Amino acid sequence: MTTTATVADQVCTFFGGAYDTPTRTYRTPTVAGLSVVRRAWAKQDDAADYFVGQAPGTTTGCQMVVFITDTRDHRVALPAITGRRKVHYAVEMHCFILSTAAYAEDVQDFTYALRDALVAKIRTDPTLGTGGIEAGNFQVGEGSEDGGGEIMTHFEQYDTTAELTKAYLLVSFEAHAYDVA
Repeated sequence: MTTTATVADQVCTFFGGAYDTPTRTYRTPTVAGLSVVRRAWAKQDDAADYFVGQAPGTTTGCQMVVFITDTRDHRVALPAITGRRKVHYAVEMHCFILSTAAYAEDVQDFTYALRDALVAKIRTDPTLGTGGIEAGNFQVGEGSEDGGGEIMTHFEQYDTTAELTKAYLLVSFEAHAYDVA
């Protein structure tokens, strides 16, 4: 049966590679510009985590935190005893961007490119590596009776100094799990 923790782990693995137990992160990202993926906010922000695995001299990097904000669990088929269970997971991918680039516009362009790459990655495999709905896992981008199936994004450039620019990108979508009840 699919659980909230397994959905969060699957999203993190799809974007961040294998889980690294010593650092409690996913450090082999599958999207250019993404350095580290986390299942929770770090207690202490380490600037080096924004640039893990990036080429020397890289000026802009990103940490992503995957967070499931809501779930809805209900039966979708009969008979009542053995029907199917459907769970909707509201998934948020919080992308924190740190840059030493000379111009804030370069950081904004990086943010737009990261958004496009994340959405393209989802579109390459809407099951996010799970193998599909019938395997009892979840699928992104499937329409639902309540208007699901969207991938939404929100951008912010929230701090710029002479030395550093910070930006933020939120990518959110609904994932659906279908399990035998």
